[in-house]
Amino acid sequence: MEATGSQNPTLNLQEETTYTLMWQNVDGVGHNFAIQNSDGENMQVLQPLSVEQHVYEELNGTDANESVSLEVSDGNVTGVTTGNESGGNATAQQTPSEDELVERTEIISEEGAVQGVRFTATSEMAQYICLVHPNTMLGDVSVEGGDGGGMENNSSG
Repeated sequence: MEATGSQNPTLNLQEETTYTLMWQNVDGVGHNFAIQNSDGENMQVLQPLSVEQHVYEELNGTDANESVSLEVSDGNVTGVTTGNESGGNATAQQTPSEDELVERTEIISEEGAVQGVRFTATSEMAQYICLVHPNTMLGDVSVEGGDGGGMENNSSG
């Protein structure tokens, strides 16, 4: 995973805040994504999102400090709106049911394919990992306590 030029960056999260994370397969090799607890167990916290490449490219074309909203419908990211009035990154508030959450994403192998997930940060989260490359593609998750107030945050790498 590479974000803003940094390999395997620490994800600094706020507890109880919902995040949307997207990435693109840039090498045509299989990759997936999971979040693990401190015992190395995958956590069933990820809501898979289908993301069209043009939506991903539009999102990555926004400035780092630009406010954006994702249009999400039935697990599909269908568009990006810039300059929302809330002053922050947001997705439509849709709480997934337990059976919509997975421990890991599917493996994607197609170069250029985009994958996304939405999850709510919890204090049990310790690291993220590509289970195909567990020795080289993993990073720490740091979750700060406090009231995330159900806020949303979007990120792409």
